[in-house]
Amino acid sequence: MTTAPPVCPRCHVPVQPDWDWCQSCGYDPEGTRGPADAPVTRAPVPPPAAPAVPKLDDFGSAARRDPVPPPKRRPIGAALKVVVVLVVAVVGIGAVVAVVMRDSDKNKAAPAATPTFTSGLTVFFSTSSPGASPVVLPDDLPGCVQQKLTVGEASEISALHRPADSDRLSDATNIHVFRAVRDCDLAGAAEVLTAQKDIFSSLGVNDISQQECVMQHVINSLAALSDATTGSMDGHTRVALEAAFKTCVPLASALASSLHLDKGIPTDAAKCIADNLQGKVTWADLFADTPADKAKFEAAVRTAVPACQ
Repeated sequence: MTTAPPVCPRCHVPVQPDWDWCQSCGYDPEGTRGPADAPVTRAPVPPPAAPAVPKLDDFGSAARRDPVPPPKRRPIGAALKVVVVLVVAVVGIGAVVAVVMRDSDKNKAAPAATPTFTSGLTVFFSTSSPGASPVVLPDDLPGCVQQKLTVGEASEISALHRPADSDRLSDATNIHVFRAVRDCDLAGAAEVLTAQKDIFSSLGVNDISQQECVMQHVINSLAALSDATTGSMDGHTRVALEAAFKTCVPLASALASSLHLDKGIPTDAAKCIADNLQGKVTWADLFADTPADKAKFEAAVRTAVPACQ
């Protein structure tokens, strides 16, 4: 059985057999250690290092550090505004692209008309009235109109060489041409017809917007006729003109201009007579072409003259 070696009662270090005193801590109960003998001491174990304290010079304050600010959040309202703006922008761009594509498709769907059809359609819009302006059709109108007509109808238009040839057109072809014109370029066709109708000068209607309003109404009225319509197209056109003038031109101003231009009545007197004829004369009387209708209109004018002399 092995006996454990003795230990120093002071530092509890095992005592070696050749030690007369504890060479670890110097414990010497029997006084055997000489003056020259120095204890063999162990290197002291350093205490655990204390946590480093920041210097005031480095941070400005050792007790308080400035907190790191949290990342800024965009207010919900502002974020919604950004989303709305982006959506509107995308929708707007989409609308522009859709319009451009639609117009592009429209142009692609209307090939150029044949030269003979373009020439015939120009004659269709022409009039033999003296002083009428040369017809200049919108570039894409002939191709669009020809595409909407049957082959036979397009052939009828292509055969027109002078305004009088239009009298040979069938009523259905006339109606279908006006429908195609309405659908292809109503404003452009109305502008062309405005330059051809001398009726405006005879009535003293010089306002371009009123003239184009009249012609657009005429085109719409003739395009609305049934394919089974019978009777003279000139008659249908006259009815459409009367309704268009009633819608677009004040009757009193047209009466005054007509009296001044056709009868040579001074302007002030013509305006006075026109005011007195209100309720007694209609647009139909102004368009009267039969002897009886003309006599009725003349009688009405004569009764209004004395009050304006």
